[in-house]
Amino acid sequence: MPIIDGKEVSPDHAIHQGLCPECGAKLSPQNALGHAQGHWGMDPNSPQLSAEGQRRFNLVRDFIEIAKPKPRMPIDQTVRAVSSDQKRPTNDLAVFGFCELWGLIFGLPPGEDLYHGGAVTLRMITFLAIGAAFAILGPTWPLVKSRFPRRFASGFVRAASDFRWWIVMLLLGLIIPSVLPDYTGTGTAKVITGTANIPSHSWEATISVPVSLPYTVRRLTADWNSGVHVTAKASGHFSVAFTDNASPAGGGELDWEVVPLLGSQSVAAATATDIADATPTATPTPKPWQSFASNGDAGQVFAHQIQTNPIPGPHTVSIVATESSHQFAHMLLAWLQGKWTIIEHGQPGAFIGQPSEYALDDGITIRAREGNVDAETLRLAFLLMGINVHRIILPDTDNRAYAIVEVGNMPADQR
Repeated sequence: MPIIDGKEVSPDHAIHQGLCPECGAKLSPQNALGHAQGHWGMDPNSPQLSAEGQRRFNLVRDFIEIAKPKPRMPIDQTVRAVSSDQKRPTNDLAVFGFCELWGLIFGLPPGEDLYHGGAVTLRMITFLAIGAAFAILGPTWPLVKSRFPRRFASGFVRAASDFRWWIVMLLLGLIIPSVLPDYTGTGTAKVITGTANIPSHSWEATISVPVSLPYTVRRLTADWNSGVHVTAKASGHFSVAFTDNASPAGGGELDWEVVPLLGSQSVAAATATDIADATPTATPTPKPWQSFASNGDAGQVFAHQIQTNPIPGPHTVSIVATESSHQFAHMLLAWLQGKWTIIEHGQPGAFIGQPSEYALDDGITIRAREGNVDAETLRLAFLLMGINVHRIILPDTDNRAYAIVEVGNMPADQR
């Protein structure tokens, strides 16, 4: 065993220290082979060597192999070029942000008008084209900058990298329009407000305004519990829909506010305090009750509402009718069967209650526990096809968990 600092160590420990595994002498790559041959002969695989002798000789040979200097590998220029290209220069990122912000400034205003149904004008197309050009230029700048004149490209990069130009852009495009007084070139107030009278039980309305396109509808407030959104805009009027509830019996009022944009002109001798009348949606012909009973358009509206507003879980309903409303009730049954569970009455297969057993109010009455989702779905479907519905809450003593649809005689306003 080799002795190091007066202590016996293992051959493996000695060679790890750069010492001979046999005698502990210091080895170097130049003298290691001759030193090993002095201990174990010329051939490390000689049968005269013991297995341990061969192992120690091979330890020295491994030491020599590990200590040899490794040749330097040539640098792959292709890899270096690819890695350098993957890191985008900072000025390209500045141009990207600069162009995208200009794209938003030019593209958002006409985009909002298009979203609200505004007419397409040359001015709108021009602004959209400029915004789209900036939006495309930003991400493609590293590829196309070499196609521009060198002076223009370097100047554009300097502007995009200069924070002062960003401040100018924000002032021109975002801040100044929001803080300047809302006045047109004639000195009159730019914001126009009014109140529209909404007929009873209306889900949609058309509001008259004294300006042409382009303009923005900035505020809509109904005096009953319902949201309002704009469905279309045109010169002199815009259309709205009520999202939660139709206007109440007796009608309601809708406060509106519009802001004419550059190029908008007056289309009527109206002032900001005038009260505009709403134009309700035209009543279908024939009337909804008759159309539904004869499998007309009203039935299609009802079916579409039922099918496009699916509710998880089973749907159960009980239907009763008078003698004169049996045709209407049979059509209701036809639209619901296969999708809803219908309560039988009296005998198997009798899905509509016997008329003589009930004294029903005219029109449609839906009775159900408070919060019954099926009842609300049916009520909305009837309302959308133009038929008013009486909604009655069942008392706590009535434990029926399903909705009851009572189809009375045809109401007077549907005859």
